[in-house]
Amino acid sequence: MLVFALSLAMVVTLVTATVVTLHNESQRARVKVTANRSRLMR
Repeated sequence: MLVFALSLAMVVTLVTATVVTLHNESQRARVKVTANRSRLMR
């Protein structure tokens, strides 16, 4: 049971880290696109 709980916690941590990383990457890409668009507008 303890091993199961530990593995579950590890999986949850990995998934959370992956989601946070993906979210940050998508936000950075969106900021880049927005900056390019505003530069083109001028």
